[in-house]
Amino acid sequence: MNTKITILLLFQLFFLTSIARTQSIRSISGNVQFPSGVPAYGSAILLSPADSALITGTTFWDGQFRIENVERQSVLLKLSSLEFQDQHLKVT
Repeated sequence: MNTKITILLLFQLFFLTSIARTQSIRSISGNVQFPSGVPAYGSAILLSPADSALITGTTFWDGQFRIENVERQSVLLKLSSLEFQDQHLKVT
């Protein structure tokens, strides 16, 4: 009987942890364009605000980017291109 209760409790703990983990994941997307409305091209990377360590990144050619599976924490979004100076945005 104790074994069944222990297994059930472990399963519930695993299930609740999975739900919490799923809710802490998000995606970050955006559209980068010049004031004239022309789409820019370049890269979008996420950095840790604590030490600027690389978390993940992607490139964009049509001004649009999307970064999936980002943990729900504050990050720095760095947008880079040969066409403009690097831009840093805090995403919370």
